[in-house]
Amino acid sequence: MATVYRAPEAQSFRPHRPLSWKREFVLVAIVYGTYSIVRNQFGSARIDTGSRESAFRNAVRVIDLERTMRIFHELSVQQFFLDTPAIPFFNLYYGIAHFLVTVAVLLWLLIKRPTNFRRWRSALLLTTVLGVVGYSALPLMPPRLLNAGGRYGSATTAEVADYRFTDTLRSDDGAWSFDSGPVDQLSNQYAAMPSLHVAWSAWCACVIIACSRRRRLRWLALAHPIVTLIAIVSTANHFFLDAIGGLAVLALGCLGALAIERTATWRHRRLASNAPTGSTSAAHTAAASVLTTSELVDA
Repeated sequence: MATVYRAPEAQSFRPHRPLSWKREFVLVAIVYGTYSIVRNQFGSARIDTGSRESAFRNAVRVIDLERTMRIFHELSVQQFFLDTPAIPFFNLYYGIAHFLVTVAVLLWLLIKRPTNFRRWRSALLLTTVLGVVGYSALPLMPPRLLNAGGRYGSATTAEVADYRFTDTLRSDDGAWSFDSGPVDQLSNQYAAMPSLHVAWSAWCACVIIACSRRRRLRWLALAHPIVTLIAIVSTANHFFLDAIGGLAVLALGCLGALAIERTATWRHRRLASNAPTGSTSAAHTAAASVLTTSELVDA
């Protein structure tokens, strides 16, 4: 007796195979590990006079563009917070919040909103990949290094301008700094454009606002990118244009994730509509293939 192939119902065109914690952890770990390795192959990771001067010239170009746009106010923001208890807080927030909050939101999605997880996870991963492209294409000296000496500062370049920024991580004896041995060796200090601190924090806000019904949690999520922006500027780790770049790569990441999802859904619908009645193993095998290849990106 022949088995009749039944096309999926309309609501089933978006495949919902059970999420695997192990598979998701491995995927995120691979992307983040690759991001870390590639990120640290450019800029200060291969420090020499040429890369240092290139990063400095790019910083000057950013400052000139911000002056044209009338948004070059980073120094005023930093001076407002200097010598206040806010600086140690912003140093700590800059160092750990962007990673811990992002991981917490990913876990919240996986546990509380599994049907939305793949879409938002894909947006985050694509945003991170685009960030690596930015770091590779545009090594950028952050404001805190514009008057600094040492291996990474502009004081050893041919041109030096007095921008009067303060490296708060160094001057305030915080819990960590870029001068510490492991961080100095592993961190690309010219990875500033785009700001993934802003991109990830805005991603967290978008996820919570879109997926949570709790008003207080939404307001708290909205505060996260605002505090992050103040933190990256007041500690002189980024320019305002870096933050704009972070929002731009997040927008592209979200559009890319949506495009992948819609493509996977369209392929699944097309396969279901074209499958002839009575074709058994071939249709099911093809459907399984679509599910397998799309499950990593489909919401």
